[in-house]
Amino acid sequence: MPTFAFNTCGGAPGHLVTAGGENPHGDAWHAVEGHVAYDERPDRSWPAIRLGSPVAGPSSVELPAAGVSTVSVYLWVPAGGRCVLSLRRAGGSAPAVEWDADALRLGGQQLPEAEDARARGRLVRAQIRVRSEGTDYRLNHRNPELTAPDLEAEGPATGTGDRVAVAVPAGHTAWMIQLRAGSGPWPGSAILRHGSEFTREVTLLQEDLLAAGYELPQFGADGDYGNETVDAVMAFQSDHGLLSDGSVGQESRGVLNALLNSDRYTTPDGHTGWGIPMR
Repeated sequence: MPTFAFNTCGGAPGHLVTAGGENPHGDAWHAVEGHVAYDERPDRSWPAIRLGSPVAGPSSVELPAAGVSTVSVYLWVPAGGRCVLSLRRAGGSAPAVEWDADALRLGGQQLPEAEDARARGRLVRAQIRVRSEGTDYRLNHRNPELTAPDLEAEGPATGTGDRVAVAVPAGHTAWMIQLRAGSGPWPGSAILRHGSEFTREVTLLQEDLLAAGYELPQFGADGDYGNETVDAVMAFQSDHGLLSDGSVGQESRGVLNALLNSDRYTTPDGHTGWGIPMR
């Protein structure tokens, strides 16, 4: 099955991009429950989706996708905050990564207090993968873009899920950058660099670079992250005050989205951005 994802709309307040199927940019509408808003992360001026409110009831984002066995989410959970990432299904247990006010749990296993503290108040990547023999849980808190996890745990839950959810209880907040779900291997760190083999994602990046005015004169959008693509990415990064390293992670992709999305999508009600009007 394809990978599905929720993304911020890269600078279009009030909307959530849902990507999947044949259109990786966004092609569907999904339900958001409770108090959800487009906001900036508390640690820096960076677009994110805020779930919950200190004075409002519970809120959640759900991605319905039958057959899901892997999920990855970028989250910013404040100290003392509560948030749950879960792979849900109609019957059986629900594999989850839980931020409680007093503890962080991977698959029900409480982490040491020191590790819990390191995973709060900063951007982290939490992942769940269900296999035939059990479930793996991963957490990256030192650098959310790295492939190797900082923390791992195993659990007994098996079987695919019906939907993926990020939920925040009443009186709490969490900021979500991206939610990806699919089947098979880990969804990955979402970094593209020289030699990347994610052909579909590389082609999409190349098409966006061309649309933004950065030429690929010899090979065009061929899905190969070679030297020509590296040069185009570095030129884009230099023009927009980014670290000019030729690799595209969350920040470079966010700036590129912001540059293009104002003209790319128009919702039926006339708003910029293809996705969910948030409140």
